[in-house]
Amino acid sequence: MEEPKGRFNNISRREFMKISGFSSIAVVCPVGLLGADSYKEQVLFEDGTLPILKKCDVVVVGGGFAGITAATRFAEAGKKVVLVERRIYLGREVTAVYRPWFDINDPQSDLTDLMRSCIEKNIEQPDPAKRLLRFDYVKRSLEDFLFERGVEIVYASNIVQIIADKDKLQGIVIGNKSGRQVILSKLVLDCTETASVVRLTDQHFEEETKLLQFSRILEFTNVQRIRKRQIAVPRSLKMKDNQVNIQSGYIGSDHYYVECPMVFKNPKFDGDSVVQREVRAWQKAVEVAKYLYQNVPEFEDAYFSNSAYQLKGVYTCKMVPKYYTKERSYLESDISVGGIEVPMESFATDHHNLFCISEASILNEEETKYMLTPGGAAAFASSLSENIVKHWDAVVHDKEIDIIEKPDYGSLLTESDIREKYSPQRGKPYDRIAIAGEEISIVDSVDILVVGGGTSGAPAAYNAARAGKKTMVIDLNPGFGGTGTYGGVQSYWGPGNYYGFTKEHIKKVNEIDRSFSNTFKDNGYGLWNVQAKLAMWLSEIVNSGAKILWNSMAIGAIMNGDKVIGAVISTPQGPVAVKSKVIIDATGDGDVAAFAGAPYFIGSEHNSVPLWYAIRRQVKPGPTRSIFQSTVDVTNIEDYTRSVHVGLRSGEEYVHDHQPYLAPRESRHIVGEVVITLTDNLTYREWEDVVSYHRSNTDMKGYHASDWFRIGLIPPNLTVEVPYRAIIPKEVENLIVTGKAISTSHDSFPAIRMQHDLENLGSISALAAAEAIDDNVLVRNLNIGKLQRKLVKLGLLPERFLNREIKPRDYSKEELREWIRKFDPDTSLKSFGNTEMSEIRYTRIPFVEVCSAPADKAIPILEEEINNASGRMQLRIALALAMHGSESGAVVIYSEIERQLSSLSLPILREEVQHSGGNYRTPPDQGAAPICANLIYALGMTRSDLNLFVIELVSQLFHADKIHDFRRKEKGLFFYVDAVCYAAELLGNEKVIPSLKKIHANKFLNNRSLKSGIEESHILERLALMELILGRALSRSGSVEGYQILVEYLDDMRAILAEFAHTTLVKITDQDFGKDKVFWSHWLTSNGNKLKAKALSERPFG
Repeated sequence: MEEPKGRFNNISRREFMKISGFSSIAVVCPVGLLGADSYKEQVLFEDGTLPILKKCDVVVVGGGFAGITAATRFAEAGKKVVLVERRIYLGREVTAVYRPWFDINDPQSDLTDLMRSCIEKNIEQPDPAKRLLRFDYVKRSLEDFLFERGVEIVYASNIVQIIADKDKLQGIVIGNKSGRQVILSKLVLDCTETASVVRLTDQHFEEETKLLQFSRILEFTNVQRIRKRQIAVPRSLKMKDNQVNIQSGYIGSDHYYVECPMVFKNPKFDGDSVVQREVRAWQKAVEVAKYLYQNVPEFEDAYFSNSAYQLKGVYTCKMVPKYYTKERSYLESDISVGGIEVPMESFATDHHNLFCISEASILNEEETKYMLTPGGAAAFASSLSENIVKHWDAVVHDKEIDIIEKPDYGSLLTESDIREKYSPQRGKPYDRIAIAGEEISIVDSVDILVVGGGTSGAPAAYNAARAGKKTMVIDLNPGFGGTGTYGGVQSYWGPGNYYGFTKEHIKKVNEIDRSFSNTFKDNGYGLWNVQAKLAMWLSEIVNSGAKILWNSMAIGAIMNGDKVIGAVISTPQGPVAVKSKVIIDATGDGDVAAFAGAPYFIGSEHNSVPLWYAIRRQVKPGPTRSIFQSTVDVTNIEDYTRSVHVGLRSGEEYVHDHQPYLAPRESRHIVGEVVITLTDNLTYREWEDVVSYHRSNTDMKGYHASDWFRIGLIPPNLTVEVPYRAIIPKEVENLIVTGKAISTSHDSFPAIRMQHDLENLGSISALAAAEAIDDNVLVRNLNIGKLQRKLVKLGLLPERFLNREIKPRDYSKEELREWIRKFDPDTSLKSFGNTEMSEIRYTRIPFVEVCSAPADKAIPILEEEINNASGRMQLRIALALAMHGSESGAVVIYSEIERQLSSLSLPILREEVQHSGGNYRTPPDQGAAPICANLIYALGMTRSDLNLFVIELVSQLFHADKIHDFRRKEKGLFFYVDAVCYAAELLGNEKVIPSLKKIHANKFLNNRSLKSGIEESHILERLALMELILGRALSRSGSVEGYQILVEYLDDMRAILAEFAHTTLVKITDQDFGKDKVFWSHWLTSNGNKLKAKALSERPFG
């Protein structure tokens, strides 16, 4: 479109809008992924209800400097404000584009209060024209700026729908790993670079036809001092003016940023075009890094530490100017920023209470350039927000909306052709709103859709496409590799198998690394350069021909009966649908499988507690460090957001940066036809349908739930077979689950989850999917023998697994006696875990063999042997009897406990337990319990009344003066509390109530429930978990106080703890009132005088 005159040339913009008219302009209205009317087929989100996540006066979409400024201005005016951001951090103009400086000598770049809050006083500023920034400080300061003004944040969410009442919006619908939710609001501000909200309306946009400049920024350390601002590069690299720009960093004289300017002709802004532009820009940037390293002397020892997560530049075409009627006369007001006068209508849309403050706003070239700066964006937002406040009553939507209160909180899924999650958190009583059906365009139909492009998903996509299948891969990150790239977990100490496709890819990563970076040397910990791995996966997947969709998440499963035939995807440009013959769920969280209706559990199948999560930290640019110490339910968007706030504040006060991806060690486990258990691992179980072969230590960074850990046995480094049935979920067809969400128990999972093994598992999953398509069978009905032979040929499975005979294990009496005689009572059971990472135990453990034998065979033999034994041997046999639930060895165990407690203090941990040290290894990590605590667990397994005396004695000796006592692993206080509570649950006797109450009376163990705020110390969450454990034991013992503790945690802001409380109440009472405290409190009032002890019937053996 030809640029109008006026402030654009000779007439005013307002006059231009009046004379141009709506219908006289050639326009496009991008919808979904690939533009308007690109696809005729749709799927339907049927009429129904959605949970209301938030109710507010103002919802701001986009957490850049414009969005944050607008949010704070409305909050300061007394409005309730919610800010939605698709990333897990704020300040995209600095953080996403990796441009950590403000230009301050531009007259239009005055520092705002918001910008000043991002500048650290103790950072040296060598360049008077710049203000250098630390990414971590920026991210946290921007959050704090919002928190101080009462603004709520929702992270990791795209906008998928608007709720409109004629010409005003009532709210928005967001899509994320929890499905869809509603945010009701009187005013909506679209501050996204993609105009995400406005594109879901009937607003018309211009088509850009000119050249546009973008840039990708790279970070280097260990660079020799550079005194020039630009470095010339060859024309073949296609940089603007054949040069790259240099900016010094804040850390030291060897720290630099390289800005790679690029020009793209006739750029388009639909989702596919945006991704393709990002791909090309990343490929060009890699070539620049190679050139600098190989040809520029200052870079000969440089380390390529980081790169931008997106291009710096324009991500949308502009809204078409339109004349607005007199009823919106307030739009004639001008706003003044940086000496520029701009009318409010430049930001207005067809909906009266929807404004767009971004590059899509109707601004001329000079104004758009200003909008692209942090200061300019903030200035526009500040002035516009103040004007809207002045005209609040005329602008906002204030019509009452019908809300459905007290819904059926027990539902998990909606039932229609598109299945989705019913609510973000199971059992939580959300208000709901009726929503009209929404047609979603099917933008592609493929052979294999890989949802998740991380550790397993990237190799799955690569191998699916390489097998000749039309493949699409989507990921929530702006690139591939997941945990090993954007998650920052860039080293493994030896676990995992280095064979098959993993070996091939490691070789390629190292080749790329050597071409552009002097990476830290491998010191035996399996280190790799994140940038090299990103470049490798991008190259492999692009060259394979797979289609790519980044920054996107599945929000629903498209069903045909029990068959999954596609997925609905939320993207920054809106929701789209993709159909597929086979779907590979590689999300690591089982999102598609859960949406489709497959059964699952989160974390432990017994208590819902997963392994700890972390947002990895770069203390300095480059290698990351982890503090895995808290819980998160990433399938719950509220807890996901809470955990981001906590993760950014863990560890040192400030570091260089945190990774852009929250990497949970564990979330959902999708239940398959078999569930791999720790007992399977310890007994080296062989499976006829084995398809993958893993090896690792059992790295239990979390709360164990297996009696193997309780008895004191810490598993050695093991090899574990993964059967095909563990990656095929129950109750749904056409779906393979690969990666962390496969069918394993919580305690088995740590030995299966290593990146190198999961990379091979992703490849194997793709081969299985391709095979099923070729044979025209459901993946469940695949010819496993044929697949196994292919895997052996490709080096993905040892040949010995073919044609072997797997016999059932059936011990004779003599064999059992022989295993018992091999007990080594002078060696602690914990010592099995004290091995080097490279060591793998291939021989069976006698204690495990006896304890996993059928009880009716093992107990009589053990009872005979215990009578003939003495000392430590007698105690070891008593422990084996306890594992079988026999009381025959209870006296022996009790005698040893009594001896150890005779000092009238709780014995400490005296053994060294592998990988349980360090400042952030707080109990119960690695199962590093004092031996006396293990004995208390064991006595509890016998259900002997001798437990009454031990529980009472421990309650008398339990003592903690300061909170640090609970952090000290040698004191093991967590284990003592857990052990006596476990014994009490198995006993089910009211006599333990006074002792448990005495422990609960400790000032650090009561009233730990958290309703608001940010819990920055993980030890506080451990204390809350201990209180819940006490509440569970008291409840099973018939105590009203126990139930009161559990009910109090139902609305705890830490979703895992709320789930622990809810699950426990349901199991004990056989009632389910969701997480509704009112209903549970009423039930407790009615039944409090009828409560009886209810022992735990089934032990979590393996």
